[in-house]
Amino acid sequence: MWLMIPNGYLKPGFLYTRRELYEKFNAEKYKGIVHVLKTGSVFIFMGSDEHADRWEHGILFYHGSGSKGDQTMTGMNKALANAANNREDIHLFRIVNAKSGERSNEYIGEMQLITYPHLEDVMEKGVLRKKYIFQFVPKKK
Repeated sequence: MWLMIPNGYLKPGFLYTRRELYEKFNAEKYKGIVHVLKTGSVFIFMGSDEHADRWEHGILFYHGSGSKGDQTMTGMNKALANAANNREDIHLFRIVNAKSGERSNEYIGEMQLITYPHLEDVMEKGVLRKKYIFQFVPKKK
């Protein structure tokens, strides 16, 4: 089933490059959380091997934005946390083929934030830092 969002369509299971998403939706090409003002949506990209995003019992645990130091509730983290209150859809993509040239991104579907994000202590490369953890479930139609 194709999902229509303003200015385009997305279909679960289909692959899209960041270039295609940029051209169709004016979506930032490089960030993991993308606030797409043109469509009133937020796109999130589930990382590949080097990231700690994970599924547990049907819930996606998604790490917030910010790769150095403690994360803050600003920028894309704030946009993602406030998406539901702002009546913005959240769309999940999973990065595939990350090692071969231009990355492809499988569209998973629309997601629903089920808890306000919380800070969690995470050890990365021998350094303890605080990261926001967002919890999502697939949105019911």
